[in-house]
Amino acid sequence: MNGALLSAQTGLEAQNLRMQFISNNLANSETTGYKSTSPEFAALMTLRVREPSASEGAASGGLQVGTGVQTIGSVTDFSQGAPVETKRSLDIMINGDGFIPVVKEDGTRIFTRGGSFNIDADGRIVTLENYALDPEISVPDNAEAVMIAKDGVVEVKTADSDEMTEIGQLEIVKFLNQNGLRILEGGYYEKVVDASGDEMIGTADEDGYGSFMQGYKEASNVNTITELVNMINAQRGYEMSAKAMTAAGDMMSTLNNAV
Repeated sequence: MNGALLSAQTGLEAQNLRMQFISNNLANSETTGYKSTSPEFAALMTLRVREPSASEGAASGGLQVGTGVQTIGSVTDFSQGAPVETKRSLDIMINGDGFIPVVKEDGTRIFTRGGSFNIDADGRIVTLENYALDPEISVPDNAEAVMIAKDGVVEVKTADSDEMTEIGQLEIVKFLNQNGLRILEGGYYEKVVDASGDEMIGTADEDGYGSFMQGYKEASNVNTITELVNMINAQRGYEMSAKAMTAAGDMMSTLNNAV
């Protein structure tokens, strides 16, 4: 097959994938805690038609022909989303770096940037998907109010006391390489390989860890204007690759008819 056609085909595939990322980002522009993602591209292997040489005092770079583009991975933008006040006591966001660890029903430990929490039938503070905090925090049946401090200390006011009682503390976790985490459905993250580094457990609002904000949720960090510009660029790139395929096909047809 013609090399130009193959190279143009990889361009079409790359721009199509880029559009898929852009579409997903735009679809989640209002999703709580969503972090925008983008693909990373690199040139495919270059074919060495003729090796570089130096003859008669003149240096030659030889003849090397590229074979197109490939996708090497994706990158997540973990920059802070804007705080959105809800005034709901069990809405929690992290202002700064870090994740809240929760545990699935099968015992898998995963991580979230926060969101809406509830109290289940057993009194545990859980996510909307019924994932319990890890370590678990339970609210007494007679609790009238729940207070969460910036450092993650959770206190309740009960019906039989005028003072706040501490019932636990939210754990906060950081990773050296956040992009090494696996993105799960629902805005959760999972450590599956060593690419992310070990969990670094700390105290919120100290030593570079973010602080907890009660009554707030973190908005998506998608910049819709940037995504629309990227969409136009991807569309133009796709059109140019399609034109390159058409031109290469026409050239092959002309060559075949001339033989």
